[in-house]
Amino acid sequence: MSLSLFWQSLLSHLPNVTPLDVADAANLVIHPDNALAMTFTKPMEQFAGIVHPSVGDYAGVVGGLVGGLVKKVVLPASVRARAKVAAQQKSWQGDYQANPDIPHVTRTATTKVDLTRLVQLAKKNAVSVHALIHVAFLAAWAEQYKNRGVAMSTPVNCRSHATDQDLSKTLGNFVGVVSRSWSAAELQKMSSATSSFWQAVTLYHQHLQKGKQRSVVQVQFLNLLDYPHGYINDYWLDMRKKYEMKRQGGMEHSDLGRFPAPAPIDDADNVPWQLRDLWFQQSTQTFTTALGMQTITLGATLHAAFCWQKGALDEPLVQAVVDRFKAILDDLAA
Repeated sequence: MSLSLFWQSLLSHLPNVTPLDVADAANLVIHPDNALAMTFTKPMEQFAGIVHPSVGDYAGVVGGLVGGLVKKVVLPASVRARAKVAAQQKSWQGDYQANPDIPHVTRTATTKVDLTRLVQLAKKNAVSVHALIHVAFLAAWAEQYKNRGVAMSTPVNCRSHATDQDLSKTLGNFVGVVSRSWSAAELQKMSSATSSFWQAVTLYHQHLQKGKQRSVVQVQFLNLLDYPHGYINDYWLDMRKKYEMKRQGGMEHSDLGRFPAPAPIDDADNVPWQLRDLWFQQSTQTFTTALGMQTITLGATLHAAFCWQKGALDEPLVQAVVDRFKAILDDLAA
């Protein structure tokens, strides 16, 4: 959301910018006016209306840690190993193990989809366009990765949760997360040509709406970690030890929604700046998500970008997912 706010501000200022001589490298450096007063937004959890973890939430975290220790002490290593393999087979962590010696390199693919007809279909089925796009991504992935389960997360814009201040135009990290694990059995039925596809869309839509208010709870558990040692070692680096692929795995769909269209231009030929396409692209995750999709809608067109760490995935398979994602949505719209 902060990125969208920045883009809106940039677009509004571009027509008033005087072209610079780019041959002079000094003109490429922006020097902010340090005399201007600056204010920093307080952390999200300090705003009224933001849900805080309950005693039960904290008990669940502590109970999980204690339970893990008990399993290590009580259960034989062979039993723990079989249980670990079974759990990993249920949830996809990527195609190849993470290599700590390979630098952070984001690989990407993009596509566009006309949403005109899909908006109508979403309304007809009483779901959001976001939910339809989300499940199309899942279905496309499931067709390439058969008999595998996967965890899917969705970042949530929590600005509207604050009751003591309007944060709709405020830059800052006001993000929660809603996650759901999809079993291989559920995904096998998720064909775009059957009613089970729309059932999955409805299921996800309801799950997301129900989880939005408490989406901010999980991220607040990071306060329990000693910074920076615990944050780096106990949270991030521990991923390399806990998972077979040395990453948490799963997928993420980050959706900025509809980008406000610029005001119509009467004489477009005399205006130097026109917004024709807009992609939202994140750098890839190396410890957590294996495959991410970032979407933003400009006018009636969905712009989708996919990202993954170089060497983490079978790239022809990823491209097949991207192509099938577009085909599923195009077929639905036909």
